Amino acid sequence: MMRKNTIFTLTILLVFGLLTLCSGLALAGETVKIGFVGAFTGPAFKMTKDAEQAAVLAIEEINATGGILGNKIEMDSRDGGNRPELHARLAREMIEQEKVKAIFGGGASSCVLGASAVAKELKVPYLVSVGNSSSIVWKKGHHYVCLFESNSSMEANAWVAWAAKQPWRTYSWIGPDYEWSRMTLKAFKQKLAARGINLKFKKELWHKLGETTFTSYVPVLKASRPEVLFIGTWGSSLNAFILQAGQAGLFDKMKAFGMIAEDTCIALGKKFPQGLHGFSRGAFNYYSAKEAAGKEFTDKYYKKFNMYPGGFSFCAYDSVIAWAAAVKKAGSFDSTKVADALRGLKFSGPRGDQYIRAVDGQLNCATTMGPLVYNEKYGFAVLDPATAIAAENVWLSVDEVKAIYSKQ
Repeated sequence: MMRKNTIFTLTILLVFGLLTLCSGLALAGETVKIGFVGAFTGPAFKMTKDAEQAAVLAIEEINATGGILGNKIEMDSRDGGNRPELHARLAREMIEQEKVKAIFGGGASSCVLGASAVAKELKVPYLVSVGNSSSIVWKKGHHYVCLFESNSSMEANAWVAWAAKQPWRTYSWIGPDYEWSRMTLKAFKQKLAARGINLKFKKELWHKLGETTFTSYVPVLKASRPEVLFIGTWGSSLNAFILQAGQAGLFDKMKAFGMIAEDTCIALGKKFPQGLHGFSRGAFNYYSAKEAAGKEFTDKYYKKFNMYPGGFSFCAYDSVIAWAAAVKKAGSFDSTKVADALRGLKFSGPRGDQYIRAVDGQLNCATTMGPLVYNEKYGFAVLDPATAIAAENVWLSVDEVKAIYSKQ
């Protein structure tokens, strides 16, 4: 009797062990689901759509070559708008109910942080391509989150390196009143001061996130008469601001730079004012000239969607191919094994050879910036010339990141 009980117990343990082992595996030929939670409505809708389209392109290419570990990949998308609690709820539903193996996308940084907390709790990889507060990987970072764009601290450092070479010493600022922009301006001031460059900000204007009417802001900025305007406004709000400010002649009175990327240039076309400086998390004209893979990606993206990829397209494409590489490296879809494989992962994408830093999950992507010049070939302004500032020159050191983690 004891021998039968022992055999029965061993059988149960064996079955349990096999079930546990197989929880991260998919039978060859099955479809594996991943989720994309983004902001398809609200000020980040264009960034989100650019990112989703690039993710779709990456998945189609993966499936065309046999999938991952013999499995086809399917992505479902959900709209969290500009609501952090909705991003968190949708991420939870996709993980718990739809059994997705990873979450992609993002939105405003507050929304990303909401979904990231769920990914941490449920131990599922979250690969962010839209939304870049440094808190995502540092102050509130964890083992399951990776960021595929320069974070806000890195971009602030890049802007500092660029602005330090300019003659301007009197500034004004306009930006949305939330965590990312507050952190960006604070870091910008502190880091220039650390270089011995003391700026005078004549006016700081903060508008609500998603604002599209700036008729009351423009006269105040014009009256402040700075040498240069630092623009922290982004997305559809930025499009509206630049159009309204340009019509009011604001940029005839001062230089301007900031979060001005492809989505705004494309939206405004020939209406885009002259003399503005911007940045990109993946300038297609720069990477098409620099990397064969960058040109190939740009051409394929244009052929499929009849538009040029934005910076967030590069970020999202990289996030999918990095996840695929991590799954292959892990030999499994098991979430923890894939999260382990993502840390320190080296891969090649449209932006060249890259790696995800092991300590924090931050991709070593460069920030490209420079003057925005209208290009007849493209029908909108592009960075020309573009200057790329390497991640290694602007991110926190490993010891600095560990010091932040020690305070969590």
